[in-house]
Amino acid sequence: SFFDKGYSSNFFPNYKRHVEGQYNRGADLYRALSISKCLYSSACLQVTKKSLWSENYLRFKPILHEDEEVLLPLYFSADQSVCISKVLFKRRVRPDSIMTGAKSERNINGDMETLRSLIKYKENFPDKIKGFDEFWEKRLELFLYRVITLSLTVRHVQPMDDLLHTLGEVKSIKMRALLLLRKFPISIQRKLFYLTRGIYRLVKGINNAIWRRG
Repeated sequence: SFFDKGYSSNFFPNYKRHVEGQYNRGADLYRALSISKCLYSSACLQVTKKSLWSENYLRFKPILHEDEEVLLPLYFSADQSVCISKVLFKRRVRPDSIMTGAKSERNINGDMETLRSLIKYKENFPDKIKGFDEFWEKRLELFLYRVITLSLTVRHVQPMDDLLHTLGEVKSIKMRALLLLRKFPISIQRKLFYLTRGIYRLVKGINNAIWRRG
């Protein structure tokens, strides 16, 4: 990445791939990228056949973060897939873009649509998700976390009653904690969220220090 002249931001993505090779299914590549923590949704990082979109009824929806919403269905609809680690371009980071500008309800709505899309995809294509449930759940966690943190920033609670039953079936501790947090008024949510995040970072720092000492 590179900044516009005279501009700087905490948003400075590094899209370097730690995975390279050929995969028989797009879902296998999705898993490898997810495990290696280099799964990125940016549309310019994916090169696909036009027929992959038309044959699987894929499209970019008219929302913010539309690339995030279509990422999992795109990979899970693909057959033979290839990943390369060669750097072919650099991303320009500019002021007032979707990623660097002020957040609003539109950002929350985009992430909510991704949550709904993930749930609907599993309902419609359970065989494609079978064997990859762990990675589907991780993506649910990610976007539930994003919705809640954005809600605290924008001070707008997004209704999600239609999703609670499915989200409640996910057994991860993080998912249950996030759902429990939503039951409180937003002023209490903010205090609890920042308190628990601070404790988590403290414990993680202590564990890392112990690990380094061996």
